[in-house]
Amino acid sequence: MSRDTSNDPNNVVDRTQAEDPAGWLVLTQNDSAAKIIDALIKKKVRREMNKSEIADISGVSRQSVLNHIDLLIEIGVLDKVQRTKPQRYQFNLDSDVCKAVTRLDAAMHSDGIDSVEEGMLLEPFDSRDN
Repeated sequence: MSRDTSNDPNNVVDRTQAEDPAGWLVLTQNDSAAKIIDALIKKKVRREMNKSEIADISGVSRQSVLNHIDLLIEIGVLDKVQRTKPQRYQFNLDSDVCKAVTRLDAAMHSDGIDSVEEGMLLEPFDSRDN
């Protein structure tokens, strides 16, 4: 059983992770951003969308889209469509992030992981457990 060490000032792993998180952690630290990317990849959306349409497609709130739109643009998942009002966005399936997530999805499916059932998730790793 792991214990929460996130507030332990002596835990170098947690401090380093917070200061310089891996790309995977940045992408998945908020469930909504991951859901948006997952839905756009699975549906291979090729049309322009506004924030409300992105929310509808991904099943998250419009507020969640607002909270994460800058990150999604910064990592290349979404591109702003120029001279549109209200602002519209184009999904970039060819971005490095989308390609990596697509490869991860394929790897998970090839290993027989088609869905996550309740209880399948592992406890967070604590380096002091070893």
